[in-house]
Amino acid sequence: MSERIRLLIRAAREVRSAELRDELLRAAEEESKAPPSQRLPRLEDTTGISFPLSIFLNAPDQGDVEAQLHEDATVVFDGAVYQNPSSTDLMKLLGFKAGNAWPRWKFRAPNGKVLPIQALRDCYPPLVQPLRKRRKRQKTTPSV
Repeated sequence: MSERIRLLIRAAREVRSAELRDELLRAAEEESKAPPSQRLPRLEDTTGISFPLSIFLNAPDQGDVEAQLHEDATVVFDGAVYQNPSSTDLMKLLGFKAGNAWPRWKFRAPNGKVLPIQALRDCYPPLVQPLRKRRKRQKTTPSV
């Protein structure tokens, strides 16, 4: 059993909220079922990361490309700022169809390992967790 799974179980035992306890135990169960190649890196693999973070991927239309990932999940590529690594405009520019690009983008951790930026979503949730729900547009009433 990995240290991460043990940590999730230990945290689940200590929380008072049943909802949070269930969420932690589900995460531990999912982690234990994942094949080793898909398991998230350990927290120590991402210790010492600072933002903006240099990220890279191999794009069909442009080959190897590099960008900067910021704490708010924005990406700066070729002088333009994109809302997140999966931005439709950015993915089209690079030759991908729209979709989740978090697993495609990689970074080099301080310990030398190359990891998908997807790992950062779990290690640094407040820093790079993308907006899960779009803000509802406020209804405007026509002025008379």
